[in-house]
Amino acid sequence: PGTIRGVHVVRWRHTGRRGPVVGLQRRKKGKVFVYERAGAQWTVVQELQPSGLRWNDGFGFGVALDGEVLVIGASGVDSPGEDNGAVFIYEKSGSNPWGLVSVFPNNDLSGAVQPTALLGRSVAVSGATVVAGAPAAGAAEGEVWVFERDVAGWEHTAILVDPAPGPADHFGKSVAVYGDTVVAGEGGQTATGFAQGTALIFERDAGGNWQLVQEIEASDGFGGVSSADGFGEGVAIEGDIIVVAAPAAHGAVGPSKGAVYQFDRSAAGTWSHHETRVMVSSDPTDSINGEGLDLRDGVVFAGSPSYPRTAYVFEIESGVAYCEPAANSSGWPAHLAAVVTLDGEALLSAHHAPSQTAGVFLASPARDETVFQPSSLCLGAGMWWIGPMAPTGRSGAAILDLAGSPGLVSGVTIYFQYWFRDTAATTGGFNLSNAVAVALP
Repeated sequence: PGTIRGVHVVRWRHTGRRGPVVGLQRRKKGKVFVYERAGAQWTVVQELQPSGLRWNDGFGFGVALDGEVLVIGASGVDSPGEDNGAVFIYEKSGSNPWGLVSVFPNNDLSGAVQPTALLGRSVAVSGATVVAGAPAAGAAEGEVWVFERDVAGWEHTAILVDPAPGPADHFGKSVAVYGDTVVAGEGGQTATGFAQGTALIFERDAGGNWQLVQEIEASDGFGGVSSADGFGEGVAIEGDIIVVAAPAAHGAVGPSKGAVYQFDRSAAGTWSHHETRVMVSSDPTDSINGEGLDLRDGVVFAGSPSYPRTAYVFEIESGVAYCEPAANSSGWPAHLAAVVTLDGEALLSAHHAPSQTAGVFLASPARDETVFQPSSLCLGAGMWWIGPMAPTGRSGAAILDLAGSPGLVSGVTIYFQYWFRDTAATTGGFNLSNAVAVALP
Protein backbone atom coordinates (compact mmCIF):
# COMPACT_ATOMS: atom_id res chain seq x y z
CA PRO A 1 0.00 0.00 0.00
CA GLY A 2 1.04 3.55 -0.66
CA THR A 3 1.53 6.66 1.39
CA ILE A 4 -1.16 8.98 2.78
CA ARG A 5 -0.93 12.45 1.29
CA GLY A 6 -3.15 15.48 1.70
CA VAL A 7 -5.01 16.60 -1.41
CA HIS A 8 -7.07 19.59 -2.47
CA VAL A 9 -9.45 17.93 -4.95
CA VAL A 10 -10.62 14.35 -5.06
CA ARG A 11 -13.00 12.91 -7.63
CA TRP A 12 -15.38 10.51 -5.89
CA ARG A 13 -17.60 7.99 -7.64
CA HIS A 14 -20.28 6.06 -5.80
CA THR A 15 -20.84 2.58 -7.21
CA GLY A 16 -24.50 2.59 -6.18
CA ARG A 17 -27.35 5.06 -5.83
CA ARG A 18 -27.58 4.75 -2.08
CA GLY A 19 -26.04 7.81 -0.49
CA PRO A 20 -24.80 9.09 2.83
CA VAL A 21 -26.85 8.41 5.94
CA VAL A 22 -26.86 11.27 8.42
CA GLY A 23 -27.84 11.03 12.07
CA LEU A 24 -29.13 14.24 13.64
CA GLN A 25 -30.31 15.49 17.05
CA ARG A 26 -27.94 13.19 18.92
CA ARG A 27 -28.71 14.68 22.33
CA LYS A 28 -32.46 14.44 21.76
CA LYS A 29 -34.53 11.47 20.65
CA GLY A 30 -32.64 11.36 17.38
CA LYS A 31 -33.58 10.82 13.76
CA VAL A 32 -31.71 9.46 10.74
CA PHE A 33 -32.18 10.75 7.21
CA VAL A 34 -31.44 8.49 4.23
CA TYR A 35 -30.32 10.18 1.01
CA GLU A 36 -30.18 8.75 -2.49
CA ARG A 37 -28.63 10.21 -5.60
CA ALA A 38 -30.39 10.68 -8.93
CA GLY A 39 -27.90 12.18 -11.38
CA ALA A 40 -26.16 15.01 -9.57
CA GLN A 41 -29.00 15.59 -7.11
CA TRP A 42 -29.20 14.14 -3.59
CA THR A 43 -32.64 13.90 -2.02
CA VAL A 44 -34.04 12.57 1.26
CA VAL A 45 -35.93 9.34 0.52
CA GLN A 46 -36.64 8.14 4.05
CA GLU A 47 -36.57 9.29 7.66
CA LEU A 48 -35.89 6.69 10.35
CA GLN A 49 -37.03 7.04 13.95
CA PRO A 50 -38.25 3.93 15.76
CA SER A 51 -41.16 4.15 18.12
CA GLY A 52 -40.58 4.31 21.84
CA LEU A 53 -37.60 6.67 21.77
CA ARG A 54 -37.25 9.09 24.65
CA TRP A 55 -35.44 12.34 25.26
CA ASN A 56 -31.64 11.97 25.16
CA ASP A 57 -31.73 8.48 23.64
CA GLY A 58 -29.36 9.77 20.94
CA PHE A 59 -30.64 7.64 18.06
CA GLY A 60 -28.12 8.29 15.27
CA PHE A 61 -25.07 8.86 17.42
CA GLY A 62 -23.40 5.99 15.55
CA VAL A 63 -24.24 5.22 11.93
CA ALA A 64 -22.75 2.66 9.51
CA LEU A 65 -23.83 1.43 6.08
CA ASP A 66 -22.70 -1.47 3.92
CA GLY A 67 -24.81 -2.41 0.91
CA GLU A 68 -28.27 -3.39 2.11
CA VAL A 69 -27.46 -3.23 5.83
CA LEU A 70 -27.75 -0.04 7.88
CA VAL A 71 -26.70 0.06 11.55
CA ILE A 72 -27.69 2.87 13.91
CA GLY A 73 -26.48 3.33 17.47
CA ALA A 74 -28.49 5.01 20.22
CA SER A 75 -26.08 5.22 23.13
CA GLY A 76 -28.52 6.99 25.48
CA VAL A 77 -31.25 4.34 25.48
CA ASP A 78 -32.24 3.12 28.97
CA SER A 79 -32.69 -0.64 28.66
CA PRO A 80 -33.16 -1.36 31.50
CA GLY A 81 -30.53 0.78 33.22
CA GLU A 82 -29.71 4.39 32.45
CA ASP A 83 -27.71 4.96 29.24
CA ASN A 84 -27.15 1.27 28.56
CA GLY A 85 -27.42 2.05 24.87
CA ALA A 86 -28.85 0.08 21.97
CA VAL A 87 -28.12 -0.98 18.40
CA PHE A 88 -30.73 -0.91 15.63
CA ILE A 89 -30.19 -2.92 12.43
CA TYR A 90 -32.11 -2.06 9.26
CA GLU A 91 -32.16 -3.89 5.95
CA LYS A 92 -33.36 -3.01 2.48
CA SER A 93 -34.32 -5.20 -0.44
CA GLY A 94 -34.50 -3.78 -3.95
CA SER A 95 -36.73 -0.71 -4.18
CA ASN A 96 -38.42 -1.39 -0.84
CA PRO A 97 -37.84 1.08 1.99
CA TRP A 98 -35.46 0.42 4.85
CA GLY A 99 -37.05 -1.79 7.48
CA LEU A 100 -36.04 -2.44 11.09
CA VAL A 101 -35.09 -6.12 11.50
CA SER A 102 -33.26 -6.31 14.85
CA VAL A 103 -32.74 -4.32 18.04
CA PHE A 104 -30.07 -5.15 20.61
CA PRO A 105 -30.16 -5.66 23.50
CA ASN A 106 -33.29 -7.76 23.04
CA ASN A 107 -35.20 -9.57 25.76
CA ASP A 108 -32.56 -12.29 26.02
CA LEU A 109 -29.81 -9.70 26.56
CA SER A 110 -31.63 -7.08 28.61
CA GLY A 111 -29.41 -7.64 31.64
CA ALA A 112 -26.15 -8.09 29.74
CA VAL A 113 -25.46 -4.44 28.97
CA GLN A 114 -24.08 -2.56 31.93
CA PRO A 115 -25.67 0.71 33.08
CA THR A 116 -24.10 3.76 31.43
CA ALA A 117 -22.20 1.49 29.01
CA LEU A 118 -23.20 3.70 26.04
CA LEU A 119 -23.59 0.76 23.66
CA GLY A 120 -23.91 2.14 20.12
CA ARG A 121 -21.59 5.10 20.72
CA SER A 122 -19.72 3.69 17.71
CA VAL A 123 -20.91 1.15 15.13
CA ALA A 124 -19.52 -0.53 12.02
CA VAL A 125 -20.70 -3.13 9.53
CA SER A 126 -19.09 -5.38 6.94
CA GLY A 127 -21.27 -7.90 5.15
CA ALA A 128 -22.94 -10.09 7.77
CA THR A 129 -20.93 -8.72 10.70
CA VAL A 130 -21.84 -5.75 12.89
CA VAL A 131 -19.73 -4.37 15.73
CA ALA A 132 -20.75 -1.79 18.31
CA GLY A 133 -18.70 -0.06 20.96
CA ALA A 134 -19.75 0.34 24.59
CA PRO A 135 -16.87 2.58 25.73
CA ALA A 136 -18.25 3.36 29.20
CA ALA A 137 -18.86 -0.24 30.27
CA GLY A 138 -17.50 -1.06 33.73
CA ALA A 139 -15.32 1.73 35.06
CA ALA A 140 -15.18 3.06 31.50
CA GLU A 141 -12.79 0.29 30.54
CA GLY A 142 -15.13 -0.39 27.63
CA GLU A 143 -16.10 -3.34 25.49
CA VAL A 144 -17.15 -4.14 21.92
CA TRP A 145 -20.19 -6.20 20.99
CA VAL A 146 -20.28 -8.39 17.87
CA PHE A 147 -23.45 -9.36 16.01
CA GLU A 148 -23.56 -11.80 13.10
CA ARG A 149 -26.28 -12.79 10.64
CA ASP A 150 -27.15 -16.37 9.76
CA VAL A 151 -30.18 -17.94 8.09
CA ALA A 152 -32.27 -17.21 11.19
CA GLY A 153 -31.33 -13.53 11.30
CA TRP A 154 -29.05 -11.39 13.44
CA GLU A 155 -27.74 -12.60 16.77
CA HIS A 156 -25.27 -11.45 19.39
CA THR A 157 -22.18 -13.68 19.16
CA ALA A 158 -19.31 -12.15 21.13
CA ILE A 159 -18.05 -9.41 23.44
CA LEU A 160 -14.49 -8.23 22.81
CA VAL A 161 -12.47 -6.69 25.62
CA ASP A 162 -8.99 -5.43 26.29
CA PRO A 163 -7.27 -8.25 28.23
CA ALA A 164 -5.46 -5.64 30.35
CA PRO A 165 -8.16 -3.01 30.93
CA GLY A 166 -7.76 0.23 32.82
CA PRO A 167 -10.24 2.77 34.18
CA ALA A 168 -11.27 5.37 31.59
CA ASP A 169 -9.55 3.51 28.73
CA HIS A 170 -12.80 3.84 26.72
CA PHE A 171 -12.12 0.72 24.68
CA GLY A 172 -14.63 0.71 21.81
CA LYS A 173 -15.10 4.45 21.54
CA SER A 174 -14.27 3.84 17.88
CA VAL A 175 -14.74 0.59 15.95
CA ALA A 176 -14.20 -0.65 12.41
CA VAL A 177 -14.68 -4.00 10.70
CA TYR A 178 -13.63 -5.41 7.34
CA GLY A 179 -14.25 -9.08 6.59
CA ASP A 180 -12.75 -11.10 9.43
CA THR A 181 -10.87 -8.19 11.04
CA VAL A 182 -12.13 -5.85 13.76
CA VAL A 183 -10.29 -2.75 14.99
CA ALA A 184 -11.27 -1.10 18.28
CA GLY A 185 -9.84 2.22 19.40
CA GLU A 186 -8.95 2.93 23.01
CA GLY A 187 -8.12 6.62 23.11
CA GLY A 188 -7.93 6.84 26.91
CA GLN A 189 -5.48 3.96 27.40
CA THR A 190 -2.77 4.93 29.87
CA ALA A 191 -0.47 1.89 30.11
CA THR A 192 2.27 3.72 28.18
CA GLY A 193 1.39 7.26 29.24
CA PHE A 194 -1.61 9.37 30.20
CA ALA A 195 -4.26 9.01 27.46
CA GLN A 196 -1.59 8.07 24.94
CA GLY A 197 -4.14 5.71 23.40
CA THR A 198 -3.96 2.49 21.45
CA ALA A 199 -5.96 0.33 19.06
CA LEU A 200 -6.56 -3.42 19.30
CA ILE A 201 -6.91 -5.71 16.28
CA PHE A 202 -9.02 -8.87 16.44
CA GLU A 203 -9.38 -11.58 13.77
CA ARG A 204 -12.03 -14.27 13.35
CA ASP A 205 -10.50 -17.75 13.14
CA ALA A 206 -11.72 -20.75 11.16
CA GLY A 207 -13.99 -21.74 14.05
CA GLY A 208 -15.72 -18.37 14.08
CA ASN A 209 -14.03 -17.21 17.29
CA TRP A 210 -12.49 -13.76 17.66
CA GLN A 211 -8.87 -13.59 18.78
CA LEU A 212 -6.77 -10.58 19.72
CA VAL A 213 -3.85 -10.61 17.28
CA GLN A 214 -2.10 -7.28 17.81
CA GLU A 215 -2.11 -3.96 19.63
CA ILE A 216 -0.90 -0.90 17.71
CA GLU A 217 0.12 2.47 19.04
CA ALA A 218 1.91 5.67 18.08
CA SER A 219 5.52 5.63 19.23
CA ASP A 220 6.18 9.25 18.27
CA GLY A 221 3.82 11.05 20.68
CA PHE A 222 4.71 14.58 21.73
CA GLY A 223 6.98 14.23 24.75
CA GLY A 224 7.34 10.48 24.10
CA VAL A 225 4.95 7.89 25.47
CA SER A 226 3.62 10.30 28.12
CA SER A 227 1.72 12.26 25.49
CA ALA A 228 -2.07 12.61 25.76
CA ASP A 229 -2.50 12.17 22.01
CA GLY A 230 -5.75 10.19 22.22
CA PHE A 231 -4.51 7.71 19.60
CA GLY A 232 -7.47 5.50 18.73
CA GLU A 233 -10.24 8.09 19.05
CA GLY A 234 -11.04 7.21 15.42
CA VAL A 235 -10.27 4.04 13.45
CA ALA A 236 -11.05 2.76 9.96
CA ILE A 237 -10.04 -0.29 7.94
CA GLU A 238 -10.14 -1.36 4.30
CA GLY A 239 -8.37 -4.44 3.03
CA ASP A 240 -4.82 -4.46 4.39
CA ILE A 241 -4.82 -0.83 5.53
CA ILE A 242 -5.83 0.62 8.91
CA VAL A 243 -5.92 4.34 9.66
CA VAL A 244 -6.06 5.70 13.20
CA ALA A 245 -6.79 9.25 14.35
CA ALA A 246 -4.98 10.88 17.27
CA PRO A 247 -6.88 14.18 17.70
CA ALA A 248 -4.56 15.62 20.36
CA ALA A 249 -1.29 14.79 18.59
CA HIS A 250 1.19 17.64 18.63
CA GLY A 251 3.17 18.89 15.67
CA ALA A 252 5.49 21.62 14.53
CA VAL A 253 2.57 24.02 13.89
CA GLY A 254 1.22 23.80 17.43
CA PRO A 255 -0.21 21.58 20.16
CA SER A 256 -3.19 19.25 19.81
CA LYS A 257 -3.68 19.69 16.08
CA GLY A 258 -4.29 16.02 15.45
CA ALA A 259 -2.84 13.45 13.10
CA VAL A 260 -3.79 10.35 11.10
CA TYR A 261 -1.56 7.26 11.21
CA GLN A 262 -1.46 4.51 8.60
CA PHE A 263 -0.71 0.83 9.28
CA ASP A 264 -0.27 -1.88 6.64
CA ARG A 265 -0.69 -5.64 6.97
CA SER A 266 2.19 -7.74 5.66
CA ALA A 267 1.90 -11.08 3.90
CA ALA A 268 2.65 -12.70 7.26
CA GLY A 269 -0.35 -10.95 8.81
CA THR A 270 1.56 -8.44 10.95
CA TRP A 271 0.49 -4.81 11.09
CA SER A 272 3.14 -2.07 11.09
CA HIS A 273 3.50 1.67 10.59
CA HIS A 274 3.63 2.66 6.96
CA GLU A 275 4.25 6.31 7.71
CA THR A 276 4.85 8.01 11.04
CA ARG A 277 1.99 10.49 10.89
CA VAL A 278 0.12 12.83 8.59
CA MET A 279 -0.84 16.28 9.87
CA VAL A 280 -3.65 18.20 8.18
CA SER A 281 -1.63 21.24 7.13
CA SER A 282 0.91 23.81 8.22
CA ASP A 283 -1.87 26.23 9.19
CA PRO A 284 -1.92 26.52 13.02
CA THR A 285 -5.70 27.14 12.94
CA ASP A 286 -6.41 23.74 11.35
CA SER A 287 -6.96 20.51 13.27
CA ILE A 288 -8.61 17.12 12.97
CA ASN A 289 -10.35 14.77 15.36
CA GLY A 290 -11.52 11.17 15.36
CA GLU A 291 -15.13 11.95 14.49
CA GLY A 292 -16.15 10.71 11.07
CA LEU A 293 -12.87 8.98 10.22
CA ASP A 294 -13.45 6.71 7.23
CA LEU A 295 -11.48 4.88 4.55
CA ARG A 296 -13.06 4.01 1.22
CA ASP A 297 -11.34 3.10 -2.06
CA GLY A 298 -8.00 4.40 -0.84
CA VAL A 299 -9.43 7.76 0.25
CA VAL A 300 -9.31 8.83 3.91
CA PHE A 301 -11.89 11.24 5.35
CA ALA A 302 -11.24 12.89 8.72
CA GLY A 303 -13.60 15.27 10.52
CA SER A 304 -12.41 18.69 11.65
CA PRO A 305 -13.43 20.65 14.75
CA SER A 306 -11.83 23.77 13.26
CA TYR A 307 -14.56 24.42 10.71
CA PRO A 308 -18.20 23.29 11.03
CA ARG A 309 -19.33 20.60 8.59
CA THR A 310 -15.78 20.19 7.26
CA ALA A 311 -13.78 17.04 6.55
CA TYR A 312 -10.18 16.73 5.45
CA VAL A 313 -9.51 14.33 2.58
CA PHE A 314 -6.33 12.31 2.09
CA GLU A 315 -5.33 9.83 -0.59
CA ILE A 316 -3.44 6.63 0.05
CA GLU A 317 -1.28 6.55 -3.00
CA SER A 318 -0.74 3.43 -5.05
CA GLY A 319 2.50 2.61 -6.78
CA VAL A 320 5.97 4.10 -6.55
CA ALA A 321 6.83 7.69 -7.44
CA TYR A 322 9.93 8.36 -9.53
CA CYS A 323 11.40 11.06 -11.77
CA GLU A 324 11.25 14.03 -9.40
CA PRO A 325 10.16 17.26 -11.16
CA ALA A 326 11.54 20.79 -10.92
CA ALA A 327 9.55 23.74 -9.62
CA ASN A 328 7.21 25.35 -12.14
CA SER A 329 5.96 28.94 -12.40
CA SER A 330 3.74 28.43 -9.32
CA GLY A 331 6.91 28.10 -7.27
CA TRP A 332 6.24 24.43 -6.52
CA PRO A 333 6.95 21.16 -8.34
CA ALA A 334 3.74 19.54 -9.58
CA HIS A 335 2.78 16.38 -7.71
CA LEU A 336 0.93 13.43 -9.23
CA ALA A 337 -0.86 10.86 -7.06
CA ALA A 338 -2.47 7.63 -8.25
CA VAL A 339 -4.98 5.56 -6.28
CA VAL A 340 -6.15 2.16 -7.52
CA THR A 341 -9.53 1.39 -5.97
CA LEU A 342 -11.01 -1.96 -4.99
CA ASP A 343 -13.67 -1.67 -7.70
CA GLY A 344 -11.23 -1.37 -10.61
CA GLU A 345 -10.55 2.30 -11.15
CA ALA A 346 -7.39 4.40 -11.14
CA LEU A 347 -8.01 7.81 -9.56
CA LEU A 348 -5.41 10.34 -10.70
CA SER A 349 -4.89 13.75 -9.15
CA ALA A 350 -2.31 16.45 -9.85
CA HIS A 351 -1.52 19.43 -7.66
CA HIS A 352 0.66 22.56 -7.66
CA ALA A 353 0.41 23.18 -11.39
CA PRO A 354 0.29 26.86 -12.49
CA SER A 355 -3.16 28.39 -12.16
CA GLN A 356 -5.50 28.21 -15.17
CA THR A 357 -3.19 26.29 -17.46
CA ALA A 358 -4.16 23.39 -19.70
CA GLY A 359 -3.02 19.95 -18.65
CA VAL A 360 -3.54 16.26 -19.38
CA PHE A 361 -2.75 12.93 -17.69
CA LEU A 362 -0.43 10.59 -19.60
CA ALA A 363 -0.10 6.82 -19.29
CA SER A 364 2.22 4.23 -20.82
CA PRO A 365 3.06 0.54 -20.43
CA ALA A 366 6.76 1.44 -20.61
CA ARG A 367 9.19 3.56 -18.61
CA ASP A 368 11.79 5.81 -20.19
CA GLU A 369 13.29 9.27 -19.72
CA THR A 370 13.47 12.12 -22.19
CA VAL A 371 15.13 15.22 -20.73
CA PHE A 372 13.42 18.56 -21.19
CA GLN A 373 13.94 21.77 -19.28
CA PRO A 374 13.20 21.98 -16.43
CA SER A 375 11.63 18.50 -16.05
CA SER A 376 11.77 15.16 -17.86
CA LEU A 377 9.17 13.03 -19.63
CA CYS A 378 9.52 9.67 -17.91
CA LEU A 379 7.16 7.49 -19.94
CA GLY A 380 8.11 5.23 -22.84
CA ALA A 381 6.57 3.87 -26.03
CA GLY A 382 2.84 3.28 -26.33
CA MET A 383 1.93 6.44 -24.43
CA TRP A 384 -1.67 7.72 -24.43
CA TRP A 385 -3.55 10.47 -22.64
CA ILE A 386 -6.51 10.08 -20.31
CA GLY A 387 -9.49 12.33 -20.96
CA PRO A 388 -9.50 15.69 -22.74
CA MET A 389 -6.99 18.45 -22.03
CA ALA A 390 -8.57 21.05 -19.74
CA PRO A 391 -7.67 24.02 -17.51
CA THR A 392 -6.48 22.74 -14.14
CA GLY A 393 -6.88 25.67 -11.75
CA ARG A 394 -3.64 24.38 -10.10
CA SER A 395 -5.25 20.95 -9.55
CA GLY A 396 -6.64 18.34 -11.89
CA ALA A 397 -8.24 14.92 -11.60
CA ALA A 398 -9.13 12.02 -13.88
CA ILE A 399 -10.58 8.52 -13.56
CA LEU A 400 -9.35 5.56 -15.61
CA ASP A 401 -11.66 2.54 -15.78
CA LEU A 402 -9.21 -0.36 -15.61
CA ALA A 403 -11.85 -3.01 -16.23
CA GLY A 404 -12.89 -1.31 -19.47
CA SER A 405 -9.36 -0.77 -20.81
CA PRO A 406 -7.87 -3.58 -22.94
CA GLY A 407 -4.51 -4.83 -21.75
CA LEU A 408 -4.85 -3.36 -18.25
CA VAL A 409 -4.93 -6.63 -16.33
CA SER A 410 -3.65 -7.82 -12.98
CA GLY A 411 0.13 -7.85 -12.73
CA VAL A 412 0.71 -5.29 -15.49
CA THR A 413 2.65 -2.14 -14.49
CA ILE A 414 1.39 1.17 -15.87
CA TYR A 415 3.33 4.44 -15.68
CA PHE A 416 1.54 7.77 -15.20
CA GLN A 417 2.63 11.41 -15.47
CA TYR A 418 0.94 14.81 -15.69
CA TRP A 419 1.76 17.25 -18.55
CA PHE A 420 0.78 20.92 -18.39
CA ARG A 421 1.48 24.28 -19.98
CA ASP A 422 4.02 26.41 -18.10
CA THR A 423 5.34 29.81 -19.09
CA ALA A 424 8.43 29.26 -16.94
CA ALA A 425 9.54 26.23 -18.95
CA THR A 426 12.55 26.77 -21.19
CA THR A 427 11.70 23.95 -23.61
CA GLY A 428 8.42 23.92 -25.51
CA GLY A 429 6.43 25.95 -22.98
CA PHE A 430 5.35 22.92 -20.94
CA ASN A 431 6.31 21.16 -17.74
CA LEU A 432 5.69 17.81 -16.06
CA SER A 433 4.94 16.33 -12.67
CA ASN A 434 6.68 13.38 -11.09
CA ALA A 435 5.83 9.99 -12.58
CA VAL A 436 4.20 7.04 -10.77
CA ALA A 437 4.63 3.33 -11.51
CA VAL A 438 1.54 1.30 -10.54
CA ALA A 439 1.39 -2.50 -10.58
CA LEU A 440 -2.27 -3.33 -11.18
CA PRO A 441 -3.74 -5.64 -8.51
